[in-house]
Amino acid sequence: MTPHFSDASMLHADGVQSFPRDVVLDGYDLPDQHLIDHAIVQLGGPFADHPLWLLIVMALAVASGAVGVAAAATGRRRSAATFLTVGAVGVWAKHLFAVLTIPQAAVNDWSVAGYVAKYYAACFGTQTVLVVFITLVFVSCLIFVRRKSHVG
Repeated sequence: MTPHFSDASMLHADGVQSFPRDVVLDGYDLPDQHLIDHAIVQLGGPFADHPLWLLIVMALAVASGAVGVAAAATGRRRSAATFLTVGAVGVWAKHLFAVLTIPQAAVNDWSVAGYVAKYYAACFGTQTVLVVFITLVFVSCLIFVRRKSHVG
């Protein structure tokens, strides 16, 4: 079962993108599709409606990634730098993994991954791009830290 998308069905009259009002996911009826949409909305954006402790953990992940890169750049404590940077990547990638797994669990079908990725990005585009960017920065920092540790 391969998802099929119709971009015209997800545009409102004012041109704003949202969830489709018609069935666009092959093999599903409208109530099932709305169940998937509801799971996406419940996840919220990467920064929306999270408890304060999670936002603090995300901020600490940013700080630990910066400290890890700084430690690697100065040549001190490279194993700690690797640990801090891996932790930062893990915290930021966690939400992206949840986005792809939680809605599929609602219908127990992994073929809806393309649908979920498309409409999640449509609803929370800027925030999603920011999280992907930060995760990629940390992955590149991790590569930098590991190369620095093998050189020195």
